[in-house]
Amino acid sequence: ALTAEQINALKKIKMLGKDSPLVEITGEFSGMSGQAVPGQKMLGVVCPLEQQTVFVKMVGPEAGVTAEADHFTAFCESFVKADS
Repeated sequence: ALTAEQINALKKIKMLGKDSPLVEITGEFSGMSGQAVPGQKMLGVVCPLEQQTVFVKMVGPEAGVTAEADHFTAFCESFVKADS
């Protein structure tokens, strides 16, 4: 669990017009199979909106996720809010 100060210190990217924290976690990952896989990495963005929250994440081997981090960030930043 992160404190409010730690959350505020996370890198922010623009997603859907909002400053959204980007989270990086490395270590062991247990997917739906329940089997733990070492050497994994997750990148995640949490975009708080008025009545909902959008979550985008990428999980995989650490080297592969690190190599694609810029593409992941660009993908998340490409989300735009549609005009109503």
